[in-house]
Amino acid sequence: MTSIAFFGTPKAAVPTLEAVADQVELVVTRPDKAKGRSSRPEPSPVKSAATRLGIPVFHPRRDEIARVIAGVEAAVVVAYGRIIPEEALEAVPFGFLNVHFSLLPRWRGAAPVERALLAGDEETGVTIMRLDAGLDTGPTLASTRRAVDADTDAEQLTAELAETGARLLHEILDDYLLGRLEPVPQSEEGVTYAPRMEREDSRLVFTEGAVQLDRIVRASTSRGGAYTYVDGLLLKVWKARPTGRTLEPGQILRDGRRVLVGAGTGALELLEVQPAGKRRMAADAWARGHKTVTVT
Repeated sequence: MTSIAFFGTPKAAVPTLEAVADQVELVVTRPDKAKGRSSRPEPSPVKSAATRLGIPVFHPRRDEIARVIAGVEAAVVVAYGRIIPEEALEAVPFGFLNVHFSLLPRWRGAAPVERALLAGDEETGVTIMRLDAGLDTGPTLASTRRAVDADTDAEQLTAELAETGARLLHEILDDYLLGRLEPVPQSEEGVTYAPRMEREDSRLVFTEGAVQLDRIVRASTSRGGAYTYVDGLLLKVWKARPTGRTLEPGQILRDGRRVLVGAGTGALELLEVQPAGKRRMAADAWARGHKTVTVT
């Protein structure tokens, strides 16, 4: 049986780790990170899963990776969060197989799910590729497609693609290791890039159209939520939907239990929000406590 080193950090990497766990000799993940008010270090989801599965875990520096994985025959990477140095790529006979959450060459980079939603893509998927020194430029082994529903958000889509990618890798891994599946170079047509989401990417600016604002809300669910300011106070928006109602950009209107905010075109109906320092709540419950209507 081929020995594998697994590289990954977030929850989205856990299904693939579980799918190939019987061959995984060691796990490489990011160091424990301080969280919450106590700032107590907590393990990554991948580290927690590896510990449960009884697999040794390492947190090597970049220049230590090749040494840590010396002796393994293959490596699998899912959202590790750091670039694998070329020295390490060359140290593994079967190379590094990456489970990437897009249909390469579209959306190479760190945030393929979020960028697909922001762009309004009607289709996305998972690609299994072999890493090279470029940014997601390596040859591909397999891919699978899925439609993007109009109400799908980044958290949901990432979870679904994580499960799909785990199944796909499990299906093709033996064929690849036995030489029955050859990597195919990526096309240079249709290349797009998916840079990491920054905080400003999640800000709702109501001079934009309601359709684009809805995309921002859905793309931000895995990154702390979309946000705006009402009466100078932060308001996160977790669920919304575009409507054809015509209002002045930024104008808030309560229509029965509906809470509408005017946009550049149409209006955005707020469904679930989170005021600063409070829990998530239905938008109409929040609106009942606000008499003023200034959105900035």
